[in-house]
Formats: sequence, structure tokens, C-alpha cells
Amino acid sequence: DLLVALVARANHIENAAAEAKIRATFDPETETIGAHYSALGITPRQLWDALIEWFPKQVVGFPDAVESIKTLHARGYRLFTCTTNSSFICRAKLYALGLATHDRSPFFTGIHGGSEVHPQGKTTPEFFANLLKRANAKPTDVVHVGDSPESDLALAMQAGITQVVLPRRSQTVEWVREADGGIYVRSLRILPDLVLHRRKP
Repeated sequence: DLLVALVARANHIENAAAEAKIRATFDPETETIGAHYSALGITPRQLWDALIEWFPKQVVGFPDAVESIKTLHARGYRLFTCTTNSSFICRAKLYALGLATHDRSPFFTGIHGGSEVHPQGKTTPEFFANLLKRANAKPTDVVHVGDSPESDLALAMQAGITQVVLPRRSQTVEWVREADGGIYVRSLRILPDLVLHRRKP
């Protein structure tokens, strides 16, 4: 675990002691690290540097997703992240994909993460409702792209978002709306044109 190794190195302790220190400080499964750097003996910059070294080896970015983000941005669409990660972690992942810097992303209007949007993170329809408020957007004007029928499709639809796109790379058709309400696409490259298609009167 990256955080365990970083805390162990910074405090000159074994990994087991570092994990205990982390667990005694906060719950990394449900809380963001934001307020706990000092207690853990690390700095945000140390974590950032460790993340951007680690993510390229661990995070696989789909070329069609990167291409789609750049195309949608170029066409003037406002893009927001919708993730369980903190905004800090999200920026680091986007950095690894060439889509962000340490401070911001030129492609996203807002980078909002997990418990920063809702205390329970991306586990309730309220998370999506709060994100809509931050984006100042109506549910019917939003296209949500996710990868989980449970945490993306079902919860987004409960918040009133009816246009939910999920990649399903094994299907033979370019896109299809299934009985569960999800719009399943073979490749995210179709997303910019699919958004335009769905917005036509």
C-alpha cells in the first residue's frame, strides 16, 4: 500500500506500525486524508510525488476515455469528475493520463471527490444530487459516464439522471439502451457524437 509505505519511510517505522498509525488517525476507506497529513508525518507534496510515480504503473487509462474527454471539452461541454476518490487523488490519476496538473485540469470544470461531495461518498443518490448542485445542472441536462450498474447507473437514476453511459467493450453494437435504463457503449469514442445525437430535438 502506497500510503503505508510513505508513512513508514517518513517516520522511520515498519509497515505494520505505519498501518496502525494510519488507522488510529483516520479511516482511509471512508475519509479523505486532507486534515491528517501532520499527524501522519507527511506532506501533501510527498504524497503527490509518490502518487504520480506509482499511478502510471498501476492505473490503466483507456485511450478512448482520454480522447473522449478532450473532444467533449473542445466542443464546449462542461465536465465534472464523479468519483469515490478525493479530488487530490483524482487530480493525480488525471495527471498520470496527461489530463491535469498538480492544481487543476484544463479539461474539467470541477474536480470533486467522494466525501467532499457527500459524507458517505459515492454510495447514495444524495451524492449525485449534491454534485448536480455544485455543477448548477438539472438531472435531465446531464450525461453521467460510469462503469458500475450498481454505484453509477442505479444511484444516478435515483437522483433523476436518466442518461447514464457505461462501457461494455464486449458488445457487438456501437450502443444500446438496456432494460435497466443504461446506455451501454462498445467504445467511449462514440460518446461525443452520442451526446449530440441524444440532445437533438
